[in-house]
Amino acid sequence: MRIAQALDFGSRETSFLLRGAAFMLFSSGRQMDAEEEEFLRYSLAIALRHQDPNPAFILDEFSNIKMLNRAALHFLKELVNPELLQKPLNLFQLVMKDDGLRPYILHWEDMVALRLLHLYQEILLNDRPEDNLKFTKCKLETSPSALLKKSHVAPCAWQNK
Repeated sequence: MRIAQALDFGSRETSFLLRGAAFMLFSSGRQMDAEEEEFLRYSLAIALRHQDPNPAFILDEFSNIKMLNRAALHFLKELVNPELLQKPLNLFQLVMKDDGLRPYILHWEDMVALRLLHLYQEILLNDRPEDNLKFTKCKLETSPSALLKKSHVAPCAWQNK
């Protein structure tokens, strides 16, 4: 971040720099639900429509489903317990549940471990207190230490560093 600030990079260039260093993309903190983001939502709706017949989701940094296409809706209705399809929908939580998507994902522990690492990076990069609360809740629901022992994605002591 200091390099990006010293070189007076914009958010796009900063994102490229962070991605090159294996960090998550820079978040501007803009809310997709905000009134001034109407054009963004319209553009994303068009992109989602073009993905049909393939399921496609628009997620925020915490895997909350912000938008989805028809194929994704049918996909979830077919595979997931209807009780889990209450708003707010979180794709990460759907993957964690036995009556959700977990039975359909090979090596789901690796995917969850990687997602936990990304959440942790997001918290370190942005230092927002509300993110720490969401991450703690996520850790409590997932028991990451048990997952990471089964996973080949992350070293076992990743939280100790």
